[in-house]
Amino acid sequence: MKELVAFSVLWAIIAAAFAAHNFLAYLADGRPVAVSTTLWWSVAEWLPWVVLTPVVLGVVRAYRPRRGAFVRATLILAAAGIVVAVAQVLLEYGLDHAAVALSGDPNVTVRVWLAHGLASPTLDLAYLVPRKFGFSYITYWAVVITALAFEYYRLFVERDVRAARLESALLSAQIETLQAQLQPHFLFNTLNAIASLIPEDPAAAEETVESLSELLRASLREGGRHEIRLARELELLELYLSIQATRFHRRLRIRRAYDPALDGAMVPPMLLQPLAENAIRHGIVRRGGGGTVSITTRAATHDLELIVEDDGPGIAGSGVATSGIGLSNTRLRLERLYGPRASLDVGNRANGGAFATVRLPLRLNARSEGVDVRRDVALHSEPVVSDRIVVTT
Repeated sequence: MKELVAFSVLWAIIAAAFAAHNFLAYLADGRPVAVSTTLWWSVAEWLPWVVLTPVVLGVVRAYRPRRGAFVRATLILAAAGIVVAVAQVLLEYGLDHAAVALSGDPNVTVRVWLAHGLASPTLDLAYLVPRKFGFSYITYWAVVITALAFEYYRLFVERDVRAARLESALLSAQIETLQAQLQPHFLFNTLNAIASLIPEDPAAAEETVESLSELLRASLREGGRHEIRLARELELLELYLSIQATRFHRRLRIRRAYDPALDGAMVPPMLLQPLAENAIRHGIVRRGGGGTVSITTRAATHDLELIVEDDGPGIAGSGVATSGIGLSNTRLRLERLYGPRASLDVGNRANGGAFATVRLPLRLNARSEGVDVRRDVALHSEPVVSDRIVVTT
């Protein structure tokens, strides 16, 4: 229905332009004709196309040229053009006789127009066909070419939309797969820690199991989301650190430098846990007397920086370890979610130890204030720093 209305409007504009041209041309030649006469000519000439254009569109959509069938499609369209051109001439012939009958003026016949304003007998097919068939056939091809252009554009847009949806679905599936990989990776490591505690400290092992259960429940609740608020991510991190506290006792010290203004920043869930785990395994465990893991959240222009550092022996050699599932998984998640706007840098600190810095776009979700608005910001507030020895009593 919308297409029919659109074509009707289009042909009405063409008919009006045609009528205006004829009126002005006859006026310039000193043979003025009534406006109503040129309008009747336009009706007979162009109204048939309002009826025939949907038919042409149907033929184009059914037999548009395709790879491997171009010649066949072109021949079908050419044959259909003959039928449409004949139909247009017949409709014009009928409308011309209807115009004369309705107006009562023999000068409104198309034959007067074709004879350049000379009074002529009533229009007949023998006069009309040789003069109008070729023009109608050319008009048919103009409609076909226009229809093909719109049809290929429509197909291009649909294909582009489908490709975007498939890409989005693939990206979502990849992110969910990466997130799912973290849970068993973390679970196996924690179970190993519990196994080592059972013969030494059964009570601590039981407490660790309880903490693990709480962390797994929390991570499962957030597992279906690609982003959560930083405040929630830090809560998940604290659950993990409590498990490590039971395992390492006084050997593990945590230094926190959290900027409270960043609590609403959006980050991937379980982002900090593999970085903290890496710092503990390769930094604290390798020091007999234990050490300190520092966790910092801060804003840098329009980016959010999350930094995990340790004062352990650092990364051996000149290269940076990237083969572990925790770090490689984190890099892939950041790439899939944010593209080149996010990064994970790992290296040695100048004063000893190692660091892992995540940089990603800073977007705040102000739910804590009763609204749900995300915005890019540049924050420069000072973080709240606390040094704490994690001890299990």
